[in-house]
Amino acid sequence: GPQGALYGKNAIAGAINISTQQPTNQLKGRVIAGYANGNTLKVQGALSGALVKDKLFFRGSASYKKSDGLFFNPTIGDEVDFYDDINLRGQLRLNVTNNFKLTASGQYSNIDGGGFWYHTNDDGSPVTDPNNLVNISPRSDQIGAAFLKNFFGYLKAEVDMEKTRLQAVVSYNDSKRNGAGDLDHGPGPVLKQDQDSNSKVLNAEVRLSSKSDENSKFSWDLGGFYQNNQKLLNTTGEADFGFFAPPFEPTGTFSPLVFSDFTNTINTIALFGFIDYKVTDKLTKI
Repeated sequence: GPQGALYGKNAIAGAINISTQQPTNQLKGRVIAGYANGNTLKVQGALSGALVKDKLFFRGSASYKKSDGLFFNPTIGDEVDFYDDINLRGQLRLNVTNNFKLTASGQYSNIDGGGFWYHTNDDGSPVTDPNNLVNISPRSDQIGAAFLKNFFGYLKAEVDMEKTRLQAVVSYNDSKRNGAGDLDHGPGPVLKQDQDSNSKVLNAEVRLSSKSDENSKFSWDLGGFYQNNQKLLNTTGEADFGFFAPPFEPTGTFSPLVFSDFTNTINTIALFGFIDYKVTDKLTKI
């Protein structure tokens, strides 16, 4: 579709553009805190200003969220939707000249929480009415757990010329994910599961664009893009082939039932170009 042609191969179903807050010349800051049921705590803070006025700017932000959970599991006697979430982000922007800017940014996330918890009816069938989720508890015999550790960073250079703008961006994203827990979702130790799904993505893009001109009906973009994407998937499903003994005591004979371990590496190289023609003030043809 047209969105893939305009915004790249990963925009088949559309694109979401997230514009983060930029560093400011004046010193600014804020702190937000909140508390809710489930012993849920949330604290956020941000600080922005100039290290060298009109020349070098910074912005730093952090957030911390934690919760003991709301869904009680009677089999294990504890809540299963707990989480602990830490995010740190920093950004530096340097005005080398009035027409040349450099921006560097980095973000780190560390999220731990419950995982693989499913609400089931007394007969083991899934709950189809979402309104009953608060009344019917998970019954698995294992506390599922999941984590995400992520680092993302980028370096961007922008050069404004008389009639054009040149942009170059390099970014790196390293994510480590794991989920482990019950696979049969019942009170007996019959099946369990574990999965790692890690990824490392390197992006580089160079773009030359025309600058807006009220007297011109044409605008254009030309550029090139490179991506190296490595995705690891390691999945294990295990079964207690010795069968569990009442009252649901594991025999210690768990054996692999399903196993997969592979890494997909994808290299992408693309050249792109766009030309917009302003037919009228209300109609643009691409």
